[in-house]
Amino acid sequence: MYKRVLSNLRFLGVVGSFNKVLLQFIWRRRSGAPNYLEFSSNHLFMASSLEELLSKIDANALLCLPEAKSWHSSWTERIVTQNLKNRMWNAERELQLLLFCIVRAQRPSLVVETGSSHGASAAAIAEALSRNQSGHLISFDIADAQMELVSDRLADFVSFYKIRSRQDIVKTIKDSQNRLVENGPCIFLHDSNHSYHHQLMEYKLARKLKFDILVSDDVDASAAFAGLDKFSKFVLRDSHKYIGITNMKSQISSSSK
Repeated sequence: MYKRVLSNLRFLGVVGSFNKVLLQFIWRRRSGAPNYLEFSSNHLFMASSLEELLSKIDANALLCLPEAKSWHSSWTERIVTQNLKNRMWNAERELQLLLFCIVRAQRPSLVVETGSSHGASAAAIAEALSRNQSGHLISFDIADAQMELVSDRLADFVSFYKIRSRQDIVKTIKDSQNRLVENGPCIFLHDSNHSYHHQLMEYKLARKLKFDILVSDDVDASAAFAGLDKFSKFVLRDSHKYIGITNMKSQISSSSK
């Protein structure tokens, strides 16, 4: 009963900010996925491990996993003593490893992230871009982001923008796409407002701006990701939430539905 009520509230986007945070805090410490992630309908695949997820997406990305784990281990040792506020908003381990592997294997020319926080996800992306020696990350947030977790040596691979509206995001992304000199794919990472309507807006924006790969944190926060009916979707449980990824250049034909 609890999960059903919470799922319906999230789907309708009517959970107030404080209550929403409280409900998510409680629910994510319970076992099991919300109803809309429990079923394999609508071309949604629930992976049991990061290895299985990567094997379904990109075999080359799977080969990058040992390198990603080695980086994450050393990165964790460096930042463990940092006194950060609101750690619960940071990307968790599986998302960081996923981002590192996908960026390393796909060699994107542009990565866009909405929701910067302390820079946990940006650190993984920027490190992979640095090792590729190509590509750039644009990170958006509505607040000033300190990005304390991104090493100074990676500054050339990251640009941060404080935004006021969706139009700010669109203009900045289009300007960046017009300046691209590399032919690599483009990756969109959603990790900002996780209400149903905002998630859906950002997913549609990624498709409209012709991004190749969509990665999303907190896909359990609403039914928006599960409802992307034209794409195969892959989901994995992280420490306290679920992450998802889909190839937006590979639509499912109507005959296969």
